[in-house]
Amino acid sequence: MKLQNKTTISILIIVIAFILIISAEQIFLILPRFEKINLEKATDTVDEGLRVMGDELDNIAMIVSDYAVWDDTYNYITSRDENFIANNFTDTTMDNLNMALVGIYGKDGFLFSYDRLADSSQVAAIKNEVVARFDPEQHERTGFITVGDKTYMFSCEVISTTDESQHADYHIIFLRDYLETVNQKLAEIPGAKLEIIEFQGMTEAQQLNIERVFQNYLGQGANAATGRLVFGEPINARELVVYSFLTNLEGQRFAVIRSKTSANIIAEGQNSLHQTGVILVLFGITIAALTALFVRRFIIDPLNHLKIGLDTLIDPGAIPASGYNPGLQRRQDEIGELYQKFLYVSADIKAANAENKRINNQLETMVLDRTKALKAANAKLILYGESFEETSEGLLVTDPQGHIIMCNKAFSALSGCSRDELVGQKPQLVNPVTDQSDFYEALWDALKTRGSWEGELCYLHKNHTIKPIWLSFNAIRNEDKKITHYVGACSDLTGQKEMEDQLEQMAFYDGLTGLPNRSLFYIHLRKVVSRIKQDGGKMAVLFIDLDGFKLVNDTFGHSNGDQLLIEVGKRIGQHIRETDLLSRWGGDEFTVILDNIREKSDVKKIVSDLLYHISREIMIAGECISIGASVGIAIFPDAGDSIEQIMINADKAMYVSKSSGKNCYTFAKSPEQQLEIPKIVMINRLKRAIISNAFHLSYQPQIVVEAGRCQIFGAEALIRWTDEDGHTYMPDDFIALAEETGMINALGQWVINEACQAIREFMALGIAVPISINVSVTQFKSDDLVGTVKQAVKENRIDPQLLYMELTENIFVEDEKKTLTAIKALKELGIKIVLDDFGKGYSSLGLISQMPFDLIKVDKCFTQGIGLEKEKKLAAMIISIGEVLNLQTIVEGVETREQVDFHGQNGGRIYQGYYFSKPLEKTEFMDLCLGKWSLENMAGE
Repeated sequence: MKLQNKTTISILIIVIAFILIISAEQIFLILPRFEKINLEKATDTVDEGLRVMGDELDNIAMIVSDYAVWDDTYNYITSRDENFIANNFTDTTMDNLNMALVGIYGKDGFLFSYDRLADSSQVAAIKNEVVARFDPEQHERTGFITVGDKTYMFSCEVISTTDESQHADYHIIFLRDYLETVNQKLAEIPGAKLEIIEFQGMTEAQQLNIERVFQNYLGQGANAATGRLVFGEPINARELVVYSFLTNLEGQRFAVIRSKTSANIIAEGQNSLHQTGVILVLFGITIAALTALFVRRFIIDPLNHLKIGLDTLIDPGAIPASGYNPGLQRRQDEIGELYQKFLYVSADIKAANAENKRINNQLETMVLDRTKALKAANAKLILYGESFEETSEGLLVTDPQGHIIMCNKAFSALSGCSRDELVGQKPQLVNPVTDQSDFYEALWDALKTRGSWEGELCYLHKNHTIKPIWLSFNAIRNEDKKITHYVGACSDLTGQKEMEDQLEQMAFYDGLTGLPNRSLFYIHLRKVVSRIKQDGGKMAVLFIDLDGFKLVNDTFGHSNGDQLLIEVGKRIGQHIRETDLLSRWGGDEFTVILDNIREKSDVKKIVSDLLYHISREIMIAGECISIGASVGIAIFPDAGDSIEQIMINADKAMYVSKSSGKNCYTFAKSPEQQLEIPKIVMINRLKRAIISNAFHLSYQPQIVVEAGRCQIFGAEALIRWTDEDGHTYMPDDFIALAEETGMINALGQWVINEACQAIREFMALGIAVPISINVSVTQFKSDDLVGTVKQAVKENRIDPQLLYMELTENIFVEDEKKTLTAIKALKELGIKIVLDDFGKGYSSLGLISQMPFDLIKVDKCFTQGIGLEKEKKLAAMIISIGEVLNLQTIVEGVETREQVDFHGQNGGRIYQGYYFSKPLEKTEFMDLCLGKWSLENMAGE
């Protein structure tokens, strides 16, 4: 076998062995490493999820500790002050803390609890479970608790004083419905899809599958940083799923945290290994080919030429290789030997010339490149110089001692000096706060040690004016880290400072009077109140409203009115103390803060003096006029313990002064004296009540009494309103307010719909009794009343004759024709019309006789005055009028047997009042109609 073939076979064997070794390493070492990395990544995501759970537990434990170790909570145990609950546990507090339940409990049960859970039975179960676990020896506990099929995150701790010197026999507990919140946070963790799945939300098949994965993985799982066992399996070739059990305080498993992680590392590793294998095969083949070519070109061919040369030497007649001259080769004399040496020398010369040419070309290229680099560097230097010169910021360069070496035009303009004057001098820097020399020492020390300094200061202009600047100084160091220069950049802040001053004037001062405005007033008020809360003392707020200012404006014009405001502002400012603050509140209103007052008499003296000077004559448009002022005074903290209370009470006191004859002052009452709910608060509560349907109807029976026997005639539906605090309001508390604010139509529409629904429910039980509803004058005058009634009757499919509408006599005061048209339209629908409170109001007998009424209700003022002879005669006369008009009569306000007997003797048959029954809830009235109560016993014997 020839040398060339042996060499080729050897190279192929080496390449094949190399490929096999690399492939084995990839399959048995690298690929398992990829799988291990992918599993560690999935385990890390579960570990991160468990840390999130731990953070949530730490959060709820910290919140519980804040409330448990607190004097206010400890005092509540002993005082049971409900203000503690109202101030600290509201819907807003629970939403902010993300809590489902909070409470204080002991071995005997809960002192209080506040929850946001919709299921009341779940709340009771939670309380029972918590009380059952009560352990007075265990001061705190945090974890998960399972109640029924629901698990909550909770924390409890024994209640103590803030310094923990005293402990109560009660714990405070916070309960959080954690699942949604924690899953949202887990979803934010990158690299995997993390979620908590509770067993109660799984199917049996899902639970068995998790148990199977756990059993298969046992012994192979990796422990996360929390020490919990993590287990999992690949779902498919592209995805891994990893679980970790979650346990409650009893050690019971109630959920798993699941991580779905892409198996991309394994897949990418496999793809990478496949690609690497292909590349290695191609690389091996290429190396083999190149090696064979190299061996042939540089080993085999020279050997062949050597062999030919040797053959030629041995056998002169042999055919020489290409390039040999056979004639000269055959010569055995000095010429042949010289020819061969010439060929050698010629080859060396050609090689030397080629090398010289290559070196020359390389040198020319290097010179051209260097020339281009120098030109580019020079262009940059020119650009840097132009940028340095033309920039709008002042730039300067100093030596290490701070002497200016160079500067640009902007810095020269800032200083007011030419460059020649500046070079060699130190910058004229001025400390804006103080002129202490150590300020400059500190500046240069900072430059020498830290290498930079930045801040606001001032520069002394050539004309001796001070300009505010922002200066940034940096040190330049050489290769030995030694400072060679300092470079400074400064900006003129004069325009910015002027703009800030203008903005401050606009933001905090009134544009007309120049006095502080409302914003500055509140800033000062907050400071004063904060100081008084800390150090004690008192202050007063004066709310001053000018009397008759509108008349001045209307008479003399707004410009003269403005002059009046300016003059009044000056007078008030001249007669208060320097420590006090006067502000223009807006319009013709001023406010004053009287600081550091000792007695109420001090305030009276100041306010009396102000009223005197305000009322002095003022020259306006050539006329001497005088005005007064109404002043409201609120003393802090006597009239309120907050800024809002003080301002509201001062405003209220001012209006009291207005209503008391003006040009006087009134002190605000203390919060304990102000029990009436403000009108605007009542309006807002009523709006929310209409939106949330916070109303219900009570039903007061109307009883027919004949021959000592009682029968149900019908009932009057009476509206009730229960607010957010559980307080129930009667119609007299809010109907007038609803009429005043225009909310009566929406309220009346609700009553019509609710009454019709009740009639439908009564009819379903076989109860066919009429229900009366009250209609206000405002609602009756609206154009959509008839349509509303018609739609309600139609939607509920009721007999319209069971719906009675009670109207008061005031309905006839305006537009009698329109009123009659509306009554007839209701009658055409089948609705019965009742004249309510007859004899109390308008009472035009001629008009009433023309109206198609079905019943008359005698006002209770005649019933409850039966003891008087005049009332007896009037009541008997009203019943007689009903008989003459062929109308049934209902007697209201019956409270005694004597009243029933009297009206019965004068023709009365139908009664309504507390003697028979108070207003009943719907279910109670149903029971009465179904005979579950005895009517005979209601009338008495």
